[in-house]
Amino acid sequence: MPGDRILEVRGLSKSFRGVRALQDVSLSVEEGQIVGLIGPNGSGKSTALNCISGFIKPDDGAVTFRGQDITGSRPSRIANLGIMRTFQVTKLARRMTLLENLLLGAQSAQDESLTSSFLRGGRYRARQPALLERARSLLDSVKLSHLENDYVAVLSGGQQRLLSIALVLIRDPDVVLLDEPAAGVHPTLVEQFIETIADIRRESGKSFLIIEHNMHFISSVSDEIVVLDAGMNLASGSPEMIHNDPKVLEVYLGKQQ
Repeated sequence: MPGDRILEVRGLSKSFRGVRALQDVSLSVEEGQIVGLIGPNGSGKSTALNCISGFIKPDDGAVTFRGQDITGSRPSRIANLGIMRTFQVTKLARRMTLLENLLLGAQSAQDESLTSSFLRGGRYRARQPALLERARSLLDSVKLSHLENDYVAVLSGGQQRLLSIALVLIRDPDVVLLDEPAAGVHPTLVEQFIETIADIRRESGKSFLIIEHNMHFISSVSDEIVVLDAGMNLASGSPEMIHNDPKVLEVYLGKQQ
């Protein structure tokens, strides 16, 4: 239900060879909420996301999903429970079409053999009309349906990031973690990202935790923004509150000016 916490991070700490990356970081995401996670370079954002998604094991603290402790769990287990993420560097099959990428992504979620799928070829699609419809619906959601039969290699960087979001959504997670989705994206396409994420949340009710440097983007999509600095919580609140917080202006926004 809206307002219920679906993802909670409490007291997360992590050091690498004695260098502190996170210290007692806490945040939460409610059902259907979009939370932005910002901070200057080296503030611990990526480390926090890696701890939540299971790619790094924290030294201390806890990550819970729907009240279940998932701290230090394998990435595959966390994904199967319903938390999936994108990466700063897109992981796509560049020599396959957009539609084929989504179908293979859904197939992987069903633990089917990749080799078996290739051998079946078009017959796989014919026997999976519901899956094909869902893949096309997701391409429409990310405004890429007109390119469904194009190879990924011809897409712009921004379009590849949109496809990465669709590739996550094909597995129908409850929480989507986005790692700098607007980084290096043309301003015109950033507006499309804003519209796309708002549409997905409205239509599916999914929750998002988004790392981003683009303040226009993060302020436009987020219900709440959490600010990290030097691996610690600095501030949290609505986009308007964050924009007017003197501490944030000093350590983060001011550095972008």
